Amino acid sequence: RGLFVRLQQFAPLVCFRSHTVRISLVLLDIMAAGLCQQSLKELVDNFTPGGCYGIEWEFRGGMLKFKDHYNPQWRIDGVRTKGLHSLYTESSKNYEFANGQGLVGRTFAKQEVLFVKDLQAIDEESLKDSMQSGDSIAFLRADLAKEFDLHSAIFLPLQNGVLEVGSAAFMTSLPSYFAQYAGPTMPPVADASMAEGADGMPCATPPPFLQKLVEEISCVGCYGIEWVLEGDVLKFRSQFNPQWRLDGLRQQGLKGAYTMKSMGFTFAIGEGVVGRTFAEQKMLFIKDLQEITPDEIKASMQTGSNVAFLRAEIAREFGIHSVLFLPSENGVWEVGSIQTVESLETFLTAGKAAHAIWEKEGAAEILSALQALVR
Repeated sequence: RGLFVRLQQFAPLVCFRSHTVRISLVLLDIMAAGLCQQSLKELVDNFTPGGCYGIEWEFRGGMLKFKDHYNPQWRIDGVRTKGLHSLYTESSKNYEFANGQGLVGRTFAKQEVLFVKDLQAIDEESLKDSMQSGDSIAFLRADLAKEFDLHSAIFLPLQNGVLEVGSAAFMTSLPSYFAQYAGPTMPPVADASMAEGADGMPCATPPPFLQKLVEEISCVGCYGIEWVLEGDVLKFRSQFNPQWRLDGLRQQGLKGAYTMKSMGFTFAIGEGVVGRTFAEQKMLFIKDLQEITPDEIKASMQTGSNVAFLRAEIAREFGIHSVLFLPSENGVWEVGSIQTVESLETFLTAGKAAHAIWEKEGAAEILSALQALVR
């Protein structure tokens, strides 16, 4: 963007030999706008997990006003499926912020990066400002965030405005892409405390059972995730990807893995496939994770949760199809495949694993039988 500003300064006098060429400022503005749109997309795509919108606010006429926005296609499709008639970014077009007003105005006034863990909760400073000024804008945008099920966001100051990037997920760490903005008021950078191997994957050792679940119990498995209950939510604890899978991802030019993109997700009990598996304590086999079922759409509409849409989009990115979710007393084991198989029997190792759980009742009995199989 700075390049276009500098070009604009010299636009009237760009010389080629004996001719003076006047560069069209309109053309430069179009190029700058295109760069900003690309930059918004890049910011949103890297605000993981769940990055789903970006807004550029521009300071003009003494106010910060809506200038541009970006929404990934999966977000647009998800909002339409839920029956909403607009997007959070489109509804934000009607807002304006004075210097220092609201999260946008505060970011611009201080020229400091601001991270918000939950847009639906009004922070102490915004509440204080609202009480002193009688301004309700903080409450209005919090309600808007609730309507569109948005949570974490980051606000980046510009000389002439603010970039706002948000997610449908709760973030407890700052995505590594945004590491340059790390500071005392920011959450820790994702994976900052984890050693990484040559493939950029965390070296934390997964439980032996998770590896065997992928490589021995399933005949088509390509990844495994261990979800554990902490407080009232299920959180990512460990993951396993066979070497052939890591090699394949590298050859395809994909950054990270499905397991890595899942790290920031949390599930309330009963929320999403992981939360539902734990709540019901029933083994769940899904033929194709990329397909959102009518029940999941209904649940999303009732709760306002975007989790089903988010993970379906990540599954498409990494080519994940059939998945088995196996509950335990304190969490959920997830093992998935890049293949689409018709049944659980086909998903499991022929004869051996299928026979081990034959006529077993209840998730605890099934889990115990599978664990005994690979001891």
